[in-house]
Amino acid sequence: MTLFLFVAGGMVAGQMVSDWLFDRYVRKKASLGQFKQSAEGDVYAMEPLRDMLFEVLPDWSRHRGWLPDALLVPLVVACFFVNILWRRDKLLRYQGWIVLRRFLFILTILYAFRTFTFIVTTVPSPLSDCLPMYVEKDGGDNQNGGDNNNLAEYHKYLVLFGRMASGKVTACTDNIYSGHTTLITVSVWCFWQYSGAWWFKAYALIHASLALMSILICRLHYTVDIIVAVIIASFVYVTVHYLIQFAVDARYNYTHHIGDQNAIDDNLKREKQVLERINFKFISRAISWIDGMDLR
Repeated sequence: MTLFLFVAGGMVAGQMVSDWLFDRYVRKKASLGQFKQSAEGDVYAMEPLRDMLFEVLPDWSRHRGWLPDALLVPLVVACFFVNILWRRDKLLRYQGWIVLRRFLFILTILYAFRTFTFIVTTVPSPLSDCLPMYVEKDGGDNQNGGDNNNLAEYHKYLVLFGRMASGKVTACTDNIYSGHTTLITVSVWCFWQYSGAWWFKAYALIHASLALMSILICRLHYTVDIIVAVIIASFVYVTVHYLIQFAVDARYNYTHHIGDQNAIDDNLKREKQVLERINFKFISRAISWIDGMDLR
């Protein structure tokens, strides 16, 4: 939980840094006459990218501040209730805690990687009038004035941080890939793996489809942001669980068998050793600790 909150907070700070860097870049280019800047000087000089689905879907961008979150939050809450608290399919000991640890660990990886991707490469906002979200620094003429200005800047920074973390405002440059979609995808995978009932799986797929559609029609992200997020989130989810399987196998003793089964198990052990060549021992130990196997 601590690691997740640290990385999630870093992602929000990264959104402000990305907006500030891109806004500075645009203003510099505009001063050299390379970009056409608006009269107010506070609107992006780069047009949104072409998106085929934007051309056929309705434009509900006026609802982008609440509609995607209104569909995302109930899905996450349902995932938490069904797969962590209620646990209808109780196959694992301490299943609620296990699912919660895996859920947060996977999101931590995805958010850390997402912060890196949108900072290094800036994609223009889907909205042409999106305003950068960062705190402008005000200089002071004397020491006391400078201190007061610093306190005011810190206060503005904390207020903006809270508004962005809560989803009340959104950045303009944190596009590839979609953070909303990663959370939706991981929630669907948890339903699919841990719920133990087909109707929960069907509900998750339908609800997720509506949430993804709201992201598009509200122009919160491009289509490519959603596609990349689904692929990366699914890849990380499956990879982490395969690493968990490796860690479980490392704790299993293949030699305690009777009769003719010894030769078969020896072959299986050798095959596992070949597979584990892509999984370093320190990774197994780390996954074992993260997944709480030492506690179980």
